[in-house]
Amino acid sequence: MSDPASGQPSTDRTLPDKAADTSAERPWPVRLLSMKIAEYVDRMSQLWVEGQVVQAQRRPGANTAYLVLRDADVDTSLTLTMSVFALDAMATPLREGQRVVVQAKPTFWTRRGTLQLEGRQIRPVGEGDLLARIEQLKRVLAAEGVFDADRKKPLPFLPRRVGLICGRASAAQRDVVENARRRWPGVAFDTREVPVQGPDAVAAVLAALADLDAVADVDVIVLARGGGSFEDLLPFSNEALVRISDNVQRTQEALGRSISLENPSHYLPMEGHDWDEIDFLAELARRTGCGLLLDVNNVHVSAHNLGFDAAAYLTRFPAHAISEIHLAGHSHDAQASLLIDSHDATIAAPVWALYQQLITRIGPRPTLIERDGNLPAFSELLAERDTAQALLDSAGARP
Repeated sequence: MSDPASGQPSTDRTLPDKAADTSAERPWPVRLLSMKIAEYVDRMSQLWVEGQVVQAQRRPGANTAYLVLRDADVDTSLTLTMSVFALDAMATPLREGQRVVVQAKPTFWTRRGTLQLEGRQIRPVGEGDLLARIEQLKRVLAAEGVFDADRKKPLPFLPRRVGLICGRASAAQRDVVENARRRWPGVAFDTREVPVQGPDAVAAVLAALADLDAVADVDVIVLARGGGSFEDLLPFSNEALVRISDNVQRTQEALGRSISLENPSHYLPMEGHDWDEIDFLAELARRTGCGLLLDVNNVHVSAHNLGFDAAAYLTRFPAHAISEIHLAGHSHDAQASLLIDSHDATIAAPVWALYQQLITRIGPRPTLIERDGNLPAFSELLAERDTAQALLDSAGARP
């Protein structure tokens, strides 16, 4: 450590006792921070935690098994160590995908900087408990009117094409296709094969639904799942999407018109998802008929702040649902190394480039330029308008 004034090594070797007392001149070394975290975690008492076993490894001759315990509803997991004797004491052998409750003590490994659980006891969650929770959720949603008949759309007598979502090379696919063609030999199918169980099932099914919904002549979508354990079917009992879709539908009914939902700008990563932002927005649009307002500046800001590829994001964004595009400027917070969606600057060159790539691929869409602060001369605003119009013209806005 050096003295910032003289540039010479500091003779003060004392370290702050508290994190709040650290500074650029008196930082904690990594080892001390790791030790402090371990001390904090060690003060936590043992607890009971519920989750789904998505991975279980037992090595021959070893007394410890290594498991990955995943949250039952969102994409969050922890490593769990468990005595093989505790596993052997279970009434039935533990299997991957099983719901369990575990008595464990949180621990922090200072060398690796990782949090994990040391298991004491493990018990399977009975089907009766899970069924009771699902039935309770159904009662709550029904009382809110989510399943009311007037919210359901009538099925067409003869659909032009049937979308089918099912497992890969599954018996369910053969059963649906064969039985449908016995009754109507001319029926046409557009099939998407996806995982229908396990931690990837929800995101994969949502993506397939959005994909089929974008096919113009698909009038009906069938989600087919064959036999399997009760726990394998749990990904199809998900509350969050049902609630948000219902809120959008209620709003549209109250207004008497469809609304558009905008992709947000992000400044911190958000953990705990079954699907990513694009899949979620696509499924909301499919379920509710709402449009999507694509803010290109938000994409650029979020890509910079979170470190993802903005062009790849736009490529995956459901083009069929885009009702409007927004452009804007942003500011830079140098201290936090963040871009801010401030709407108080000219549109940046990378945003124009993303906009051009987008409309070249999907065609012209209604476009709005936002400016809320630091208003320039009117001629500068007109120049931005002219730039957007020229790009729209090149993408085919006018003959």
